[in-house]
Amino acid sequence: MLVRRAPGDRVRRGQIVVVEHPDRDGGYRAPAGRTWMIKRCTATTGDPVPTGLPERCRTVDGRVPPGAITVLSDNLSHPNDSRKFGFLPQDRVLGVVVRGDS
Repeated sequence: MLVRRAPGDRVRRGQIVVVEHPDRDGGYRAPAGRTWMIKRCTATTGDPVPTGLPERCRTVDGRVPPGAITVLSDNLSHPNDSRKFGFLPQDRVLGVVVRGDS
Protein backbone atom coordinates (compact mmCIF):
# COMPACT_ATOMS: atom_id res chain seq x y z
CA MET A 1 0.00 0.00 0.00
CA LEU A 2 1.24 3.46 -0.89
CA VAL A 3 0.19 6.30 1.41
CA ARG A 4 0.82 9.97 0.73
CA ARG A 5 1.24 11.94 3.93
CA ALA A 6 -1.39 14.62 4.13
CA PRO A 7 -2.60 16.90 6.90
CA GLY A 8 -6.14 16.20 8.05
CA ASP A 9 -7.46 19.48 6.71
CA ARG A 10 -6.50 18.36 3.17
CA VAL A 11 -8.52 15.12 3.32
CA ARG A 12 -11.64 15.07 1.18
CA ARG A 13 -14.85 13.08 1.46
CA GLY A 14 -14.54 9.72 -0.33
CA GLN A 15 -10.79 9.33 0.08
CA ILE A 16 -9.30 6.26 1.77
CA VAL A 17 -7.23 7.44 4.72
CA VAL A 18 -4.87 6.06 7.33
CA VAL A 19 -5.85 7.37 10.76
CA GLU A 20 -4.76 6.72 14.31
CA HIS A 21 -7.14 4.45 16.22
CA PRO A 22 -8.60 6.02 19.40
CA ASP A 23 -8.48 4.22 22.74
CA ARG A 24 -11.66 2.81 24.23
CA ASP A 25 -12.10 6.03 26.21
CA GLY A 26 -11.74 8.15 23.07
CA GLY A 27 -8.20 9.29 23.88
CA TYR A 28 -4.99 8.51 22.03
CA ARG A 29 -1.95 6.44 22.96
CA ALA A 30 1.59 7.66 23.38
CA PRO A 31 3.47 7.74 20.03
CA ALA A 32 5.20 4.41 20.75
CA GLY A 33 1.84 2.67 21.11
CA ARG A 34 0.07 3.99 18.03
CA THR A 35 -2.34 1.76 16.14
CA TRP A 36 -3.42 2.68 12.61
CA MET A 37 -6.66 2.04 10.72
CA ILE A 38 -7.52 2.30 7.04
CA LYS A 39 -10.99 3.78 6.50
CA ARG A 40 -13.00 5.83 4.02
CA CYS A 41 -13.52 9.48 4.93
CA THR A 42 -17.25 10.16 4.82
CA ALA A 43 -17.38 13.76 6.03
CA THR A 44 -15.03 16.63 6.83
CA THR A 45 -15.39 19.94 8.65
CA GLY A 46 -18.62 21.67 7.62
CA ASP A 47 -20.16 18.63 5.89
CA PRO A 48 -23.50 17.30 7.16
CA VAL A 49 -23.07 14.76 9.98
CA PRO A 50 -23.62 11.29 8.43
CA THR A 51 -26.49 9.20 9.77
CA GLY A 52 -25.74 6.33 12.10
CA LEU A 53 -23.23 8.14 14.33
CA PRO A 54 -23.57 8.07 18.14
CA GLU A 55 -25.98 10.55 19.70
CA ARG A 56 -23.05 12.54 21.14
CA CYS A 57 -22.17 13.50 17.53
CA ARG A 58 -25.37 15.44 17.00
CA THR A 59 -24.47 19.09 16.57
CA VAL A 60 -26.66 22.17 16.76
CA ASP A 61 -26.26 22.93 13.05
CA GLY A 62 -26.03 19.29 11.90
CA ARG A 63 -22.49 19.80 10.59
CA VAL A 64 -19.15 18.15 11.32
CA PRO A 65 -17.34 20.51 13.73
CA PRO A 66 -14.09 22.32 12.89
CA GLY A 67 -10.99 20.12 13.04
CA ALA A 68 -12.89 16.83 12.72
CA ILE A 69 -13.67 14.12 10.16
CA THR A 70 -15.81 10.99 10.12
CA VAL A 71 -14.70 7.62 8.76
CA LEU A 72 -16.55 4.42 7.91
CA SER A 73 -15.45 0.86 7.32
CA ASP A 74 -16.91 -1.71 4.95
CA ASN A 75 -17.74 -4.07 7.84
CA LEU A 76 -21.35 -3.18 8.56
CA SER A 77 -21.94 -5.96 11.10
CA HIS A 78 -18.97 -5.02 13.35
CA PRO A 79 -18.13 -1.38 12.65
CA ASN A 80 -14.92 -0.03 14.12
CA ASP A 81 -15.34 3.48 12.82
CA SER A 82 -17.18 6.74 13.50
CA ARG A 83 -20.40 4.79 14.16
CA LYS A 84 -18.60 3.49 17.25
CA PHE A 85 -16.29 6.32 18.36
CA GLY A 86 -17.69 9.43 16.70
CA PHE A 87 -15.64 12.24 15.23
CA LEU A 88 -11.89 11.89 14.70
CA PRO A 89 -9.57 14.86 15.11
CA GLN A 90 -7.98 15.87 11.80
CA ASP A 91 -4.55 15.83 13.45
CA ARG A 92 -4.85 12.02 13.77
CA VAL A 93 -4.69 11.55 9.99
CA LEU A 94 -1.42 10.07 8.72
CA GLY A 95 -2.25 10.32 5.04
CA VAL A 96 -4.29 9.32 2.02
CA VAL A 97 -4.01 5.93 0.31
CA VAL A 98 -2.71 6.43 -3.22
CA ARG A 99 -2.44 2.81 -4.22
CA GLY A 100 -3.29 -0.49 -2.63
CA ASP A 101 -3.03 -4.04 -3.96
CA SER A 102 -5.66 -6.61 -3.09
